[in-house]
Amino acid sequence: MVSRVYREYLVEGISTHCGQCSGQPWVLNDHDQRRLARIVRGNRQVTLAEITSTFNAGGTRRISSRSVQRSLASMEYGAEDQPECLC
Repeated sequence: MVSRVYREYLVEGISTHCGQCSGQPWVLNDHDQRRLARIVRGNRQVTLAEITSTFNAGGTRRISSRSVQRSLASMEYGAEDQPECLC
């Protein structure tokens, strides 16, 4: 297997076996991510459990709080982007 991939790369310049394409696909599609972003933008102070229950109440797809947390992190919602208190 490795020799075939290496030969394809040397001869044709093809690299079809990329590590970035592996793994489980995301649970949320683009529409679901936009819906999740609207829920968070509506109130930035809600907890993860409240976001998850709101998301699960409004649609046909039920997801876990861990999936919501992972999606919010990939959309760059998190504690690190909030401004620091300069009290």
